Amino acid sequence: MPVSLAGPEVETAPRVGLVDTGAENVPAAAWLADLAGVELAGSVDTARIGIGGQVAEVTFAEVELRLYAPDASEQFVSWRCDVGFVPGWQARFALVLGQAGFLDRFTATFHRVSAALAIEDVEAFDARFDTGATR
Repeated sequence: MPVSLAGPEVETAPRVGLVDTGAENVPAAAWLADLAGVELAGSVDTARIGIGGQVAEVTFAEVELRLYAPDASEQFVSWRCDVGFVPGWQARFALVLGQAGFLDRFTATFHRVSAALAIEDVEAFDARFDTGATR
């Protein structure tokens, strides 16, 4: 999914965000924070998390993320969440959209046959299946 990070004064260009239902948080490359002007030095909100088969010390910061339509239009949906910035990020994508911070705010529908992913408001699931969870 195309996602950008809006910092205090600048927004990054949209980067590839991997939607991962097995990821607990939203981890991202530390260089993405640098590009957006997000100050991580001196933060005490750190944790060790498993990512890519390794353990990394990450620094968390609350930031604004913007999810763009796949057709690269100017339309986006924005929200604030805690992102864990990972130094020495080696993945081909800039961030992972996981449970806390993404999948608790959106309904994701994966369709293997058409190789598609639909992202909707979190209430979409409840409206479709009448679970009463988001009322």
